[in-house]
Amino acid sequence: MTGARPWPGSRDLVAAALLALLAVPTLFLGLGTPAFMDNESRYAEVAREMLLSGDWMTPRLNFTVFLNKPPLAYWLTALTFEAVGINEYGRLWVALTALGTLGVTFLLGRTLGGSRVGLLSSLVLLTSAGFFLEGRTLRPDLLLVLLVSTALLGFLKASQARTIRDRTLWVYLSVFALALSVLAKGLVGVALVGATTGLTLLLGDRPAPGWRQVRWWPALLIVLAVILPWYLVTGLRNPGFWWDSIVNQHVLALVDRKLPRDSRPDSLLYFWGAFLIRTLPWCIYLPVALLRAVRILRHSRTPGKLLPAIWFGVVLAFFSLMPSRLRHYSLPALPAVALLVGGWWAEVIERRGARSVGALVAGASLVLIAVTGFVTVPWVVRSQAWAQGFPELTRPAALVFGLLIVGTGAALGSVWRGRPGPAFALLLLTILPQFFFVHRSLALIEPVNSWKSVGMAISRLSPRDGEVIFAASEEYQLCAGVNFYTGRPLSVWLPDGYVPPTYLDLGDHTVFLTRSEFLRRWQADRTVLLVVDPGRRAGDPAALVPAPVWVVGRWGDRVLLANRPVSPTGGQQ
Repeated sequence: MTGARPWPGSRDLVAAALLALLAVPTLFLGLGTPAFMDNESRYAEVAREMLLSGDWMTPRLNFTVFLNKPPLAYWLTALTFEAVGINEYGRLWVALTALGTLGVTFLLGRTLGGSRVGLLSSLVLLTSAGFFLEGRTLRPDLLLVLLVSTALLGFLKASQARTIRDRTLWVYLSVFALALSVLAKGLVGVALVGATTGLTLLLGDRPAPGWRQVRWWPALLIVLAVILPWYLVTGLRNPGFWWDSIVNQHVLALVDRKLPRDSRPDSLLYFWGAFLIRTLPWCIYLPVALLRAVRILRHSRTPGKLLPAIWFGVVLAFFSLMPSRLRHYSLPALPAVALLVGGWWAEVIERRGARSVGALVAGASLVLIAVTGFVTVPWVVRSQAWAQGFPELTRPAALVFGLLIVGTGAALGSVWRGRPGPAFALLLLTILPQFFFVHRSLALIEPVNSWKSVGMAISRLSPRDGEVIFAASEEYQLCAGVNFYTGRPLSVWLPDGYVPPTYLDLGDHTVFLTRSEFLRRWQADRTVLLVVDPGRRAGDPAALVPAPVWVVGRWGDRVLLANRPVSPTGGQQ
């Protein structure tokens, strides 16, 4: 193993300064736009209701108990709202999490191969498409990435520590990160880190010395102190929570038998395709990086050398075998990909073109992959949205395309002349501007990607005591976006046959409506607004509710209906 200095030297400080110089504007500029998307609204609204109620132990959504997720992301969002106000800058903690993940990736690469590997790996991560988007998305998945990475850094440092004291401190850091991961996303982080560290030790030539000398009982106390209070208090307050959290959200979800069916698993092909898009453009170099890892494995079985490849393999294999997989579940593999590709580029640069043929072939592929992946896929989400936004995107798209061609050509020229270092720098400068085009595009399609426009229309049309009903699919928590942008509770018309979580007694909450109760209110002698979830046949309102019905506004597949004429909202009829 290439040993890294225990304390940062001048090269480390220069590398960290360069990383910060590129990362801070990339992650933080324009963070308050676009409006919260569906999944983001869930975390924003729960945090807002925490602040309103003052109860930080029992999360609520639409002012009813909502315990589908652990609370750490809600707490961080609520704290951010306290600092910056209740608005889209609630994403600030996510951007800070992304910055922390870059720092941990730098330390992992530095530990594995020195400052150059650390810097290149963190830059690869920064300029991966999925990392950029996730660093601007309010949900706990990037927090899980940070905590998994930190736990593995603690393991790696502990395996290299020369004293029992140092090894013990690194083990405790790893355990603390894992305990926090349970409050972020349940037991998935523990499973990924456990499998990765176990296989790393198993495949090494010799077990790491000194593990038995670590005092493990304080580690158990750390776990209990972090995890137990919330789970204990919440379970005592809400009968049925423990069964739902342990059995339903973990065991049954693992085999795609969770109730309610508030998510639909992605196919294996779609899961892998989404992973490759998230790792663009660096996934092009992943095959040669994996071949390098195999070559290293033949000559060295030191546990640390095996860690990135095993980490990558565990995440992808685990979720590929999981029937309930969703496309974003591959995110914890991003730092592993960055370490593999960054290590390969560091070797190419060190040997000044010894791998130039591979770099040349991979770089040539960058043109096709980047054009299709960066310029086309993320924005052709809905044909209507693309048609609306296309005129404003034409000029930026042309500039990005031209920069892509020029930058890639210059990078290939540098590689051809045996100067892979400048080639890597040129690729970075080619990739980064595309991210701001991504951000601009998401802002343009905001009306069809968020409930903000619907919420603003409701606020103009309906008095505070007016009736607003959300026609929900089984994922009824999508109503959170309307809650957030109107600041008011909604009545929720649940689909027939809906099976609630065991902690939620629908009979105790008047906000949940059956079909018969909805029809009674819809046909009453007063104005009722109906917000239609895209999963409830929004394209044909007449098939959903009895006549007469008026389409008040339509934003993509989000529809606002009324049972009597109301003033127009400016939505696209």
